[in-house]
Amino acid sequence: MLTPTTVPLLPEAFAVRAELGVPGDVDTLFAALEACLVARTGQARLDILVNNTGGRGEDITPEAFDRLVAINTKAPLFITQRALPLLNDNGRIIKVAFLSSEAGGWVTGQVIDASGGCFLGPRI
Repeated sequence: MLTPTTVPLLPEAFAVRAELGVPGDVDTLFAALEACLVARTGQARLDILVNNTGGRGEDITPEAFDRLVAINTKAPLFITQRALPLLNDNGRIIKVAFLSSEAGGWVTGQVIDASGGCFLGPRI
């Protein structure tokens, strides 16, 4: 299990790392995020939220499937929901997904593509 940590990037930017797909994941992530924002800026406000999905080419078991769906579909939904009140006016949400079934690995790719497709929504 990962402990939420902050990673300095630039004086104005930082990343917060936390394990997703486990009970309390969003609360743990936002406790660290909000504490870091308040320490740096005096308020818990966001300009940009980046949700990134993906997965590894592991054997797909029922447990691995549940974890991929929890990480790639469920977590971004609840992270975005939790972040909305923190977004500044004109704030942005960026969604990044790796749709691996287009790159190969039929069974694994299908599962990762399905969970990433749920995350991205319909392609237009």
